[in-house]
Amino acid sequence: MTATTVLVFFALLAATIATPLGFNPGGRIVGGSNATTGQYPFIVSLRTPSDSHNCGGSLIRNNWVVTAAHCVSGYPVNYYTVVAGITQLNSPTGIRRKVSKVIVNSGWNSWTIEHDIAVLQLDEPLILSPTIQTIQLDVNNFDDERPCTVVGWGRLSAGGIIPNNLQYLESLTILLSRCRSLWGSINPVFDSQVCTLTRSGEGACNGDSGGPLICNEGGSNKLCGIVSWGSPCARGMPDVFTRVSTYVDWIQSQIGD
Repeated sequence: MTATTVLVFFALLAATIATPLGFNPGGRIVGGSNATTGQYPFIVSLRTPSDSHNCGGSLIRNNWVVTAAHCVSGYPVNYYTVVAGITQLNSPTGIRRKVSKVIVNSGWNSWTIEHDIAVLQLDEPLILSPTIQTIQLDVNNFDDERPCTVVGWGRLSAGGIIPNNLQYLESLTILLSRCRSLWGSINPVFDSQVCTLTRSGEGACNGDSGGPLICNEGGSNKLCGIVSWGSPCARGMPDVFTRVSTYVDWIQSQIGD
């Protein structure tokens, strides 16, 4: 089933249904703040052939990006261009790379939105700089409440305006048991996922998919989640992320040490 079909399928179930986040190009996080230049130098923008932002991603090597499977599954390898080193989408200073390989996790399930992770190889390594950096993968399989930060170019509200600046939102992870209870029978929540929730009016939105959830581990920011699905936008339901620690071995097996 294609990503668009996933949206339609879930939209038929309920007004507050879970839908993958990232099919409206160029959106921003709801309730967030403007990021400054170089504040999150590991985030990249995945651009369509028309140069529209569609999803986010995180630079984990100078030639590898991790993103959501639903962002790239079903598209040809040359569909996306990766833009790095920017805070504003229309910045002319972004460094562009073509995608030479797309590897979607073999367990990706577009019905349940499980194993929503993929890695992209760039056709040419990026040169690291103050505005282009890699981020370490989180290996801690935590299940508690802790402050983390969602970063992305998702809409400010459902159908809302599209500001140009990268957004970040201080959020809070919640217990998986609470996340499952809140979502009930609408959509399953797996051990391989992590959830965040603060309050209505704050959360991920269309355009944030594939982008990072970062948490401070050992004094440094680590990539602990990948924006996957939720009830767009910021309706007081948990946002669900692919749990990076579950896939560290898989990622390393694909990209090498």
